[in-house]
Amino acid sequence: MRSGFIIFNAMKVVTFISKLFVSILLALLSFGFAVATWHEIGVFLSDIDRPIIRLFVDGFLLGLVILPLIYRKISFFTIFEHELTHMLVALMFFKKPRAFLVVENVGGVVQMAERGTSDFIIFLAPYFLPTLTLLILPIYAIASPKFKVYIGLLLGFSLAYHLLSNMMEFSYRQPDIKQIGYFFSTAMFIFGNIFFTGLILALIDGGPHEILAYLKLGFDKNIDLVIYIKNLIFGKPAT
Repeated sequence: MRSGFIIFNAMKVVTFISKLFVSILLALLSFGFAVATWHEIGVFLSDIDRPIIRLFVDGFLLGLVILPLIYRKISFFTIFEHELTHMLVALMFFKKPRAFLVVENVGGVVQMAERGTSDFIIFLAPYFLPTLTLLILPIYAIASPKFKVYIGLLLGFSLAYHLLSNMMEFSYRQPDIKQIGYFFSTAMFIFGNIFFTGLILALIDGGPHEILAYLKLGFDKNIDLVIYIKNLIFGKPAT
């Protein structure tokens, strides 16, 4: 029994150190991609004369105005979307769902048939993954040009919904966040929302080429940050 206790505590220490390392990594990545996302917003708005960009912005602003007024009235939908995200991400990791329950004004739950190392992504997915926007994107991709601009309105509205619902739902009282851990959940929440917001803007504005530019800028800024921290601690190399 004593050896079992030691192994259990050793595993807890390893898990804690692993989460701390990943949290620090996510914090560093958040800086680089915050810079890249800010740059992407500037590039996006510089093309505001393009119909798709203008309607996306219109949809986003419309969402910011309307959603706070009706948020409590659509509680069933918000809970359903939250649990749907859990389930879709679980299916991506080949996890079989056993139960899917949504109760208006109360909450919901998704139960998986088995547990695994991917659970932390499944638990936290609704807090960083813009599910509705990602579901609309394939329709946008195959739509004819005359319909694309109107789908852009839905994309903007759905992204506003994601960001607003996240601000209202993310709480340290949430069971998902309690189970994964406050520090790690916060790091994932910040990085995920920054990263996916920039990625979606890049995709709509310039497609794969702009996505590659966005990713390159994000990683370049992260490398610059690491070099800056290294020089701060160890001093600049002699020239």
